[in-house]
Amino acid sequence: MNNVDFDLLDLVRLQLTEQSIIRKANEINNLKKSQKLLKLETSLDEISTEYNNLNNDYLQIEHERKKVDDRISLQSEKIKKIEEKLFSGTITSSKELVNYQEEMNALKQNNDELENREIELMIKVDDFKPKLKHAEQEKEKVLQEIKLLKDDISAKVKAVEDKLKLLKERRSLILKKIPKDIMAKYEEL
Repeated sequence: MNNVDFDLLDLVRLQLTEQSIIRKANEINNLKKSQKLLKLETSLDEISTEYNNLNNDYLQIEHERKKVDDRISLQSEKIKKIEEKLFSGTITSSKELVNYQEEMNALKQNNDELENREIELMIKVDDFKPKLKHAEQEKEKVLQEIKLLKDDISAKVKAVEDKLKLLKERRSLILKKIPKDIMAKYEEL
């Protein structure tokens, strides 16, 4: 191809196309670096931390309640065994009888205290459930918003990438029309 067949407007078209390509590439970068997405992800981290802390506290209280419940069951069995001994008629010594009665009374008193503690823990567990549910709902809400935003960003990025592809194809067609020596001078500038 000689320079006589060359149209100067092709260089202008090339320059405009390259500027459009740069703008579209920047648009893709800006879409991928969405400030709204960053804020939502930060919010999700905060909510997740709050949820995890609440859940850990809840599990700790529930664990303590189960331990108290197990101790109550164990002591109730001891009380039952002592009552069986007391009512079986096998105890002949009054001192042994008094010892068993004192042990049984101490176990009953301790059981009463443990039952009160278990009730307190059950109330705490019940107080934690709505807080946990609310935190979990907030977490799910933010996760859903992030998903929708990412889907929206992906769709926009795809649309811009499609336009970018067309621009690059147009650029290739224009480059075929421009002589290599003129193209070399253009790239120097």
